[in-house]
Amino acid sequence: MKRTLLSLMLCLTVLAFAMTAMAASKDGIVLSKDGRMATATKAPAKLEIEPSQDASLTTIFSNISRYPYARYFCCYGWTLSGPDSGIGEQIWLAAPFTPTANITATKVEVAAGWFGGTNELVISIAADSSGLPGSTLASKHVSNLFDFGDCCTLDVAHFPSGVALTANTQYWVVMSTDTSDDTFEGAWAINTTDDRSYTFAVNEGSGWETENAFLGGYGVFGQ
Repeated sequence: MKRTLLSLMLCLTVLAFAMTAMAASKDGIVLSKDGRMATATKAPAKLEIEPSQDASLTTIFSNISRYPYARYFCCYGWTLSGPDSGIGEQIWLAAPFTPTANITATKVEVAAGWFGGTNELVISIAADSSGLPGSTLASKHVSNLFDFGDCCTLDVAHFPSGVALTANTQYWVVMSTDTSDDTFEGAWAINTTDDRSYTFAVNEGSGWETENAFLGGYGVFGQ
């Protein structure tokens, strides 16, 4: 665990210093020149332990750490924003997952913090369409997200009716906005369990495209 965290911190430090210009956003938050990465420049103001996972649920996918004060990396994340946010553009994110058995998803957790605008985000499960997020299977508005830069609670979307998933089929966890939260500003905090580069999807208003980088923290659970 220490080696993984050290590697992650070193990689993120190199990435941060490689950005030749930073643009201020909110108090204690700066954005990269292209607006895509958010950095919390202050130590976490709040440390909270996430409640234990429901033992009745099966983990379909998760890169969220079991360590209570390291569920994800507090202070670096990929920017999330609505089209009318102070950031000036829409930045939606999506991460893939593939169940190994037929199962019904009932809960999604994401490490998405807030720092401006409406404190609400739409969390969805979507089908795959040629390697990109496709049709929405279920969605939920989640409000009162944690302040980006704090640790280590998670944003939880419950789907009581369940979403039937097929084994060995790719799906997506989507973090987006709609007209009720189009001023949202926040960031998807980097995970602390796997610092390899993976594919995720970005939608800046012209459709979904894939990128490769560290993933933020997220998990999908069901029964």
